Amino acid sequence: MDYDVVKGASRNGLTMEWINLQTLGKKYGGKIPECGVKCYARLLVEGIRVIHEKGYVHCDLKPENILVYPFDKYGSINTLKIADFALAKQPGGKADGPAGMLKFPGTAVYMPPESVADAEISASLDI
Repeated sequence: MDYDVVKGASRNGLTMEWINLQTLGKKYGGKIPECGVKCYARLLVEGIRVIHEKGYVHCDLKPENILVYPFDKYGSINTLKIADFALAKQPGGKADGPAGMLKFPGTAVYMPPESVADAEISASLDI
């Protein structure tokens, strides 16, 4: 994966390669074939592990942020790329949402229970 970390005075950013691909959500319309689930799950877990190892929490994992990337020239073997790091944070920070509301930014339907509680940003938000 080609990327660079840009550190600013008040914000950090990631620059990444531009990829014009289908998302996991659009490719399968919410119905991933059983034969692909095990392979895709393994690839996602590995991708999430690398993100956490680099010191970040994605905070918005969902099918629309997973790109299906053809690994061979015929498109018969796919790999996945995790995209949209706009909400990524470093672990240990506090959420700042209003009381009784979602504490973390992200897509509500894919968020873990910790998103409603007053919790720290941690890797568990991506699981």
